[in-house]
Amino acid sequence: MSSTAPTTTTTGAITSTTSTPNLDCLTIKEAFPQVRFDVDCSNVEPNSTYIATKPVYRRRRAALRQRQVNDYIQFKNSQIIHVILPNMDLAGSISPVLGNLEGMVILDLSGNKLSGSIPEELAKCVQLTKVSLENNQLVGSVPAALTLILVSNKAVVNLGTNCLENYSNQKSSCKYKDKCLQVSLDTRYMQPQYKPLWDALAIVQNDMRAFDRLAESSGNFAFGEYMFQGFRKYAAKLVWCFAHHPEFAYQGGR
Repeated sequence: MSSTAPTTTTTGAITSTTSTPNLDCLTIKEAFPQVRFDVDCSNVEPNSTYIATKPVYRRRRAALRQRQVNDYIQFKNSQIIHVILPNMDLAGSISPVLGNLEGMVILDLSGNKLSGSIPEELAKCVQLTKVSLENNQLVGSVPAALTLILVSNKAVVNLGTNCLENYSNQKSSCKYKDKCLQVSLDTRYMQPQYKPLWDALAIVQNDMRAFDRLAESSGNFAFGEYMFQGFRKYAAKLVWCFAHHPEFAYQGGR
């Protein structure tokens, strides 16, 4: 159990009181460094709820003010039991350190841009009764140990609209994943003579329409039509795969 215990230190005639930081609080801040939690980890109320927010661009703030605040973390007996962070534009992978929140009952990270696989460490959260990870970009399979816990707890689970294996209601773009693997391993256009084309694609930041306009104005960069069109078809696939399945695709020919 994570707790915040006061410690009294006496030095000469001066007496000061400090608190040990709440470990669950430190964990949640480590797991989501881009989120601002309205809590001081050295002064956590044992049974309390704290709002979570994320810095946003100014042009989005007005719209977000109209939205009801529903992102928060909740403590019970100094342990985090609810992690509710939907629709916060979170990206990257799910941090394995969440497995240290062993008292967690509800985990809601739905509607974000999370990618990668579901960490095995979540199986340490043996009290989970609700997991909502739908509408992200998760891949792979659900760890067997975590599945066992969720089934044992008769948990409510929503993993839809990802790219997970052996689960229904996944994104239609997932079916192109194997094609992206093949594209990322295709080295025909990685030879030095194609460097000018890769450089041009980098200049337009992978915008294929801008690339086409640049090619038209420069006579296909002095490449023959057949060679140029072959490269363009390959580059378009690679750009799409990099955006949708970055775990497979890599870019650059130099």
